[in-house]
Amino acid sequence: MATISRRGNVRIPLRIMLKQYIQDTPADCISTDVGVSGIGVWRQMRPLEPWAREVGLEFELPGTSEVIWACGRIAFDHMTSTLQCTGIRFTTMANLHRSLLRDYVAEYRQRLLKHHAAAARQSFTPRVATRPWFPDPEELRRATRTC
Repeated sequence: MATISRRGNVRIPLRIMLKQYIQDTPADCISTDVGVSGIGVWRQMRPLEPWAREVGLEFELPGTSEVIWACGRIAFDHMTSTLQCTGIRFTTMANLHRSLLRDYVAEYRQRLLKHHAAAARQSFTPRVATRPWFPDPEELRRATRTC
C-alpha cells in the first residue's frame, strides 16, 4: 500500500535487489520501499565496513530495462545484530531516471486506486425493493411470527 509519511511524499512498497556503493565498495541490498525522493534498504552488516553519509545506488525498477544510477544521503540508520536498515534521500539522479521513477510511482498509485475502487464497487450491492414504501409481505410475516 502506498503511504505518505513524515517524508511528505508517497512511498510505495518495492522488493528488489540493488547495489549500494559505500566509498566505492559495493554492497548487495534489498529495498523495502521507494519514492521520488528516496529509498529504504536492508543489507547485512559486515565487519570493519566503511561508514559514510553519502552512498551510490544502482537498481532497476520491475518491468523496465533501464538501470537507475543515483547518489543519496543517508537519512537514518537502524542496526540489528546482523542487518542494517537505511533510509536514503536521493541527492543526485539523471533527469531521465528521475522521471522514470516518478512515472513508476504514479502508475503504481493509479493501479492501487483502481483496485480499491473495484473492490469497493463489488462489496456494495444496492438492495432493490419491489415496493420501497411498504415492507416485503413475506419479511413482515416472518417478523411477526418471531414476536
